Amino acid sequence: GGAFWYDLAASPLAGGALTRQRIDAHPWPRGDDPRQFAHLRAEAEAHRRAGYAVVLKSLCAGLFEMAQRLRGMEAFLMDLVESPVEAGHLLDRVLEAKRDYWRAALAALGDLVDVTAEGDDYGTQQSMLVAPATFRSVFKPRLAALVRAMKQGAPDAFVFFHSCGSVRKILPDFIEIGIDVLNPVQTTAAGME
Repeated sequence: GGAFWYDLAASPLAGGALTRQRIDAHPWPRGDDPRQFAHLRAEAEAHRRAGYAVVLKSLCAGLFEMAQRLRGMEAFLMDLVESPVEAGHLLDRVLEAKRDYWRAALAALGDLVDVTAEGDDYGTQQSMLVAPATFRSVFKPRLAALVRAMKQGAPDAFVFFHSCGSVRKILPDFIEIGIDVLNPVQTTAAGME
């Protein structure tokens, strides 16, 4: 009450070992639930008629951020080292919901969309949250799969990607997988000037 946004009260997969069984038992949302975007076509058409670009945002926060929300930041960072197979499975379940969303949403709206928007915070003010090698081995292949799904559904749309902080070391990776727009270019973060 009285807050400007919702804050995370608890991580549903916190505590204990991360296992495939715990991950699969989580009540995952359906990314392709048509109720999420059934009303958007009329809005998109109205914006287009008014001369505005149509931007379609993602189902939820990014792969890395959602894994941290589900598990807790400290626990998920440890999972990447101690339980990489299970951490990958958790990321894959988030990716599955996100790809289902993009496929269904763009099947309904892709002809009207100018920009598709995703995001994930990989940087801090001084450095990255994970080593570039970890980004490349764990997150980049999954992010590339997500961008492919977005481009398949709206091939003429720009892919807009948000990442806070010092991400200069992975800018070539973002470009390689098809990201067109980086938001924000946080010029006060290390190496981002």
